[in-house]
Amino acid sequence: MSLPDWVDSAARVVVAGAKPGVRLPLLERPVLLTANGAALLGPPYRARCGAWVISVVDSGVLAKDTAVQQAIRTAQPDELLIVGEVIAEREAFMRETLGLERTVLRTLAYRERFEFLREAAGRRAWLIAAHDLKSPKRLLESLRLIATPERMAFVTASTGMNAVFYARRRFAAAQEIITAGIGLQPGGHFYGVGRMSSSRARADRLLMQAWPPEQRPWLKTTDPVMQSLGRVPAWTGECFTPAPPA
Repeated sequence: MSLPDWVDSAARVVVAGAKPGVRLPLLERPVLLTANGAALLGPPYRARCGAWVISVVDSGVLAKDTAVQQAIRTAQPDELLIVGEVIAEREAFMRETLGLERTVLRTLAYRERFEFLREAAGRRAWLIAAHDLKSPKRLLESLRLIATPERMAFVTASTGMNAVFYARRRFAAAQEIITAGIGLQPGGHFYGVGRMSSSRARADRLLMQAWPPEQRPWLKTTDPVMQSLGRVPAWTGECFTPAPPA
């Protein structure tokens, strides 16, 4: 599939997570990036706004989470960005497991993902990564990372926030990047499977505290919690909430 001319010069980009009651901004031909199972927001947003839809998914989640696999199969996104190296044969997985024939495949290494985090949070990136070192597994992973810094598999915020970083790098000319359904709090997903853990939500809050608002004047949100806890200005235009999937 070839990209329409307007995609890489899009003026507005939306990044959506799977928080229940997500409010999507009504825009003309935006780019929508969805995080993991929030791919289900793609079809209604494409139908309503003519959006170009990019599904962003962590390779570890994609390899084992059948609900996320089904969401992407249902959504048939225009692009699929697989983050990380867990899935070796990505193209075969995309065709055979996800049933995607025309979707553009892109990949992002775990180390590149960590660079996004470090650009935003500086030295605090390691504190964000180590926010729950009370877990012995996490502590051992951290010690390995100090010795072999190329291994960045768990040094991250949520997939939604990583999608924000990717959007900013790829769509540098965008006037606004608007988050929807990324709420910085633990809880379930609108599609009824899985949940945002308290640990990952805490990592996102630490990230937003470390990321100065003056470095992200282009970031807006439709989510009141992101507005208050993340110090992100509200997007004040018209929004709609897609019907939950059947």
